[in-house]
Amino acid sequence: MNPVSDPEKEFLLKQFSALRTEIEAKLLEKRNTIRNAIITSGAIFSWLAIQDITSPIYSATLFVPFGISLLFSYCSRAITKDLALIGQFIEGIENRFDMPADLGWERFRKLHPLYNWESLFWGCLCVGNLVFAVAMLSYEYLSRV
Repeated sequence: MNPVSDPEKEFLLKQFSALRTEIEAKLLEKRNTIRNAIITSGAIFSWLAIQDITSPIYSATLFVPFGISLLFSYCSRAITKDLALIGQFIEGIENRFDMPADLGWERFRKLHPLYNWESLFWGCLCVGNLVFAVAMLSYEYLSRV
């Protein structure tokens, strides 16, 4: 690989810095997505707790938290894909500087993959919302019998 020229080095370092700023913004967006999904689900179920279970809107609203959680999980997944794409680009910048394989975050991350807690979180939230909705629907049905 050819050595990095000074103008190229300056350009790559500025680009690297800009991408790191973008990563920070996307991570904040991801945290907000997780927080908003939890708050939205809790708010809807809290509202349902004080409603009349014989109301027609009650049954329809039970599955809204599940649907919203799915939508939030898709948004979070899109952010993850954006981050992975940025990571691949940063890895290319790191490779351009011809450093050892364990130097540079993106190259290090490939050698030591992180546990994907996010899939577990979204799965638990979506399934939990669905189970709660079905349980409440069953309770509604049994209370009418």
